[in-house]
Amino acid sequence: MEKFGVMCLEGEWGKTLSDKMTVLPYLQLLEAINSNFIFIHRRMATEPEFDFFIKEWTLKKYKDYKVLYISTHGFRSGINISRDVDVTLEKLGEKLGERAAGRYVHLGGCSILKSNEDELKEFVKQTKVKGLMGYSKDIAWTDSAAFEILLFEALRWYDQGRNAAGYCKRHIEKEYSNLVSKLGFKFII
Repeated sequence: MEKFGVMCLEGEWGKTLSDKMTVLPYLQLLEAINSNFIFIHRRMATEPEFDFFIKEWTLKKYKDYKVLYISTHGFRSGINISRDVDVTLEKLGEKLGERAAGRYVHLGGCSILKSNEDELKEFVKQTKVKGLMGYSKDIAWTDSAAFEILLFEALRWYDQGRNAAGYCKRHIEKEYSNLVSKLGFKFII
């Protein structure tokens, strides 16, 4: 089985540098239990850092990293990288362009996908990603952590085949319907 990777860009969660909150442990768990799961995890606090990592992720040498996982605070149609650094969904689409074609984008922050379906479908069309995923509600850390482990495992499992995104979406919505509803999870293909 070929490698399946996640490129995680994690923003600053707390108001102090001593805050240790991070999604890193559950990426490590997935890597420990799945021989073909790989990940890259980077912290970011500025838009230039964000831009650098986005450009790197789209390089051919990182083709096995099929999911861009942006783990940050969020707001309707945008992400908050750090205290006063916000990037709208529209701006993210411009930054990615078509370089993300055939890959997935998961936005792991509160209410980012609270947007209307047309706006989200436009992002998918503009970037040519296989799928855009995220939450349309404010979410609890533990619930989203458990769900994201399940989500990344499903993406890894269904990665092969022509309609991988469709199969994965149906699996997630059927098997984890309670969490999908509680988190307001959306999977736009």
